[in-house]
Amino acid sequence: MIKRLVCILFMLLPISVDAGDYEVGLEAINNGKYDKALEVFTSPSMKDNAKAIFLLGIMYELGMGVEKDIPKYLKHLKQSAELGYTHAQYNLGQLYRTGKYMKQDLQKALQWYEKAAEQGDEGAVFNVALMYYKGDGTEINKGKALDWFMKTAMKGHKEAQFNVAMILKSGEVKRSSREEVMYWLKSAAEQFHPEAMYNLAMIHIQELGTTKDIETAILWLERASEGGYEDATLALGRIFFSKAMKDPADKVKGLYYLSRTKKTPGDETEKLIENLKQKMTESEIKSAEALLESKNK
Repeated sequence: MIKRLVCILFMLLPISVDAGDYEVGLEAINNGKYDKALEVFTSPSMKDNAKAIFLLGIMYELGMGVEKDIPKYLKHLKQSAELGYTHAQYNLGQLYRTGKYMKQDLQKALQWYEKAAEQGDEGAVFNVALMYYKGDGTEINKGKALDWFMKTAMKGHKEAQFNVAMILKSGEVKRSSREEVMYWLKSAAEQFHPEAMYNLAMIHIQELGTTKDIETAILWLERASEGGYEDATLALGRIFFSKAMKDPADKVKGLYYLSRTKKTPGDETEKLIENLKQKMTESEIKSAEALLESKNK
């Protein structure tokens, strides 16, 4: 999760607390009057204002009206986080996770992410889920990961939706229906998540397998392939290879997709290509090459 852009933060920070001096300082920052902002945020009335302290830290990090001073930035960031400010808690978690400005500490990263997540920060919710899923800073706990992923998946986060689907599909946490797995995969796929598209297609092929399902699978695989998902491109090549005996157009598509995949001399894909070419006319091969050339432009 990418660190929030400071300019966006300034626009989004609530101003309901300490509305007098804080609002004056916030306006000063937005107008580039950093001396005024510094005066306001260092005043006695702001000593316990978590948002003001957070912004003061940002000023030291970026050198806004002051000399850049990372130790002061970290001091103010921690103070703001300890006072309960969500943005500060999230950013502190980011620093501990990445090791920027400080020694990497995944346990502390998780602690601060959880504090922000408990206040509803969606980025923190996803990161907490991911850390439990991978075992970063804690033991792997797919049950906790699922609970946290579900919170943000229900708000439309496509990566969380995909992860919910894969945890449910694995059956490691609880038994779930194929329909539930497909619901979350489709939710992510409809937001152009290539791996979700691929997995949704594989369910249509492997578990359902009617002609209609194969055609649906091909549509999802084509979208995933256009999104750069290599496994989808290879799957398309194999599907059209198997259909090639019935329709010359499928031979062309089979060769086109197989030729787009990464391969090494003598591997299975190379053998499929050679096998397919032996069954194709020169005109069909040229048609596939023209498609490939058009794609590469």
